[in-house]
Amino acid sequence: MPRTLNQLINQQANIAINPDLTIELCTTIENKCSSLYYVKKSHLFTSAGYTNILAPINDISLTAGKSYVIKINNSNQGAPTNYSAMPQSFFLIENESKITSLPEILPERYQISNYDESQVSLAIKQHHGDNWEKSKPLTPNNPADQFHLLPTPVSIQLVNQTGFEFIKNSTISLMNEFENDFTNKKILSSFLKQDLHVSLTEQKNTIAIIIKKIKTHHPEEYRLKIANNNITISASTSAGVFYAIQTLRQLWNQNPSLPSMLIEDYPRFAYRGLLLDSSRHFFTVAEIEKLIDTMAAQKLNTLHMHFADDEGWRLDISDNSNDPLKSLVRVGARRGFTTDSILQPAVFIQANLDISNRENFSSAGKLIQSHYPSANENYSGYYSKKDIKTLIAYANARQITIIPEIDLPGHARALIYSIPNIFKDPKDKSEFSSAQGYTDNVIPVCLYDETSPEGKKFTNTIDEIIKRINKLFANQSTIYHSNEVSLAGDEVSNQAWNNDTSCNGLWSSLSALHKSHHFFSTLHHQPAMLLSGWQQLIQNDDGTIGNTVLPTTQVAHIWVWEKTGNDKDSKGIKDAAMLANAGYRTVLAFADDTYFDLTYTPNKWEPGFKWGGTYLDTHAALHSAFDALQTENLINANQQNNLLGIEGTLWTENFANFPHLVYMAMPKMAGLAEAAWTSTDIATTQDGKLNWKSLVYRLGFGTHGFLSYFYKISHLKYRGYPDGISQEVPAEAEPLNPGN
Repeated sequence: MPRTLNQLINQQANIAINPDLTIELCTTIENKCSSLYYVKKSHLFTSAGYTNILAPINDISLTAGKSYVIKINNSNQGAPTNYSAMPQSFFLIENESKITSLPEILPERYQISNYDESQVSLAIKQHHGDNWEKSKPLTPNNPADQFHLLPTPVSIQLVNQTGFEFIKNSTISLMNEFENDFTNKKILSSFLKQDLHVSLTEQKNTIAIIIKKIKTHHPEEYRLKIANNNITISASTSAGVFYAIQTLRQLWNQNPSLPSMLIEDYPRFAYRGLLLDSSRHFFTVAEIEKLIDTMAAQKLNTLHMHFADDEGWRLDISDNSNDPLKSLVRVGARRGFTTDSILQPAVFIQANLDISNRENFSSAGKLIQSHYPSANENYSGYYSKKDIKTLIAYANARQITIIPEIDLPGHARALIYSIPNIFKDPKDKSEFSSAQGYTDNVIPVCLYDETSPEGKKFTNTIDEIIKRINKLFANQSTIYHSNEVSLAGDEVSNQAWNNDTSCNGLWSSLSALHKSHHFFSTLHHQPAMLLSGWQQLIQNDDGTIGNTVLPTTQVAHIWVWEKTGNDKDSKGIKDAAMLANAGYRTVLAFADDTYFDLTYTPNKWEPGFKWGGTYLDTHAALHSAFDALQTENLINANQQNNLLGIEGTLWTENFANFPHLVYMAMPKMAGLAEAAWTSTDIATTQDGKLNWKSLVYRLGFGTHGFLSYFYKISHLKYRGYPDGISQEVPAEAEPLNPGN
């Protein structure tokens, strides 16, 4: 369940997790109860994070045929408000050895306090209506709406000339001034063959498509001209050519007979990113390639890959099978309560409670996958060096940079349990709980640069891990690639290392966050390599810059996740502006805008967490355009370039599979793409009106619009399939026509 039942009370440290918690196992008819306790440590099975193991204080017997209820009383960890937040996937452990998964709980057996279906439906309807009314009005006869283009180009002019028509089973000629750019030619050829059954040749007779090399103001800028039976793509880089091809593909999939037009286009932000958490849920190379294609179709250009966290280490950086670092994947890439695994998933999800696992995403729909992995099954996966090379090549061909991320010094449980002789500190007796309920997920930072044997081993191992990851991802060819590794630096408990006798000298006077800052600032790394991380890598809790932190010259990116609350005076916006004004290259990933693991609506069937807000939908993702504008307004003129862009995040604690990921990502990703690419004056206004109506019409309904196009080219079902964006707008929106 996505909350911990751990009880941790430390008045001196001001910790009060579940101070009054009691847990009971009761018979439903006689209401006879026995007290249970939270298992912090046992011979084989230990509670960890959201995996809660309970045991009876006194021996009890369970009788076959009787029903029982577990009562959790006085928990201060929040009440569940949707199925995602409910206890599920129950299992029994007998005699510290045998583990048995119990049958899935039926949805009707769950009762959510104060949940009224009719009131929730009314609130959702009101939310969609308010978004619609507060939207910027449609621009009459707007070609972007007419052709369902996403994201909106800077300029589209319709020209009174002959257009261009693709004829099925025909062959057309290409002239390409980018002589060494074989990748774009290959991609264009595959798109034409796949979509239109048209072949591409470079024979010089009757040229149909011309790719010209010109000078532009922006490296990703392109110009697309369709006139007089020709198509001309003009750009200064291969990236610009690639984006022109993506726009052209959107056009021909609506109608192979293209009207004459001139499109001039370039992005608002250089950084348009998506984070994929492959630690909590492992995704195959083929699945990630599908995600990359989805990103590329919407002109996103950065894949921020989260390879290591508490629940798993997914990156093989070993040189051979005898390399000590091989244990990172031998141990860290396996989890479940099997004899060969010591890690647990964050959440065990029931197949029958996942709306994305039901046909047409209906609660009454038949289950697509009858069973999800349970506690007595091993769950594993990692990326080999060959896998990473494959992903880099695939992403680079689609103008996408991959940024590798491992989490330090917190969120490091998989690292710690993989190499315990180096990353477990017996001198650390601190009591703490992380945001996800872990009590053992920080590495011994105070050993860094120590001259003791333990300190040398710790220092050398951390240095070697970072060095190898950097080397693995250094050979990328995209425009904005930085030679970087992200170390995250987020969510370290403020009570970490508070009782660690290794923290002597300077370390002893520092808070947990400042210990973290000092650790990062003293890391040995190659001069050409940059480090990245979340805002806690640099900032104090109040948003100010730490006293001992990495200088701006050594940092590639800082991501800001704090919420905005739709307020320019919010912590998120102020923190982002402070980082940019201090000279740090900053990316906005505001939780209440673009955390895609959060729920679309308060409906109990909608998957996801709610800590960041109740309506984390496509409109919220588009709202990041306005929050970026509010952030820009607080940044000094000479530091404006430090606001690099926007990122959506796919944290996967509660993701069951790739279809679930697509459900959470699409159409939210379309709102992100619009906000990150489209020029400010088109996307939003200074008073917060968004071009929501325009985006809705371009996403479309049924067989028309970008979502229909997305399904056609990917065969992936988005949320709302097959009815486009209809679930996120009032009923009266669909019959209207763009431009009216």
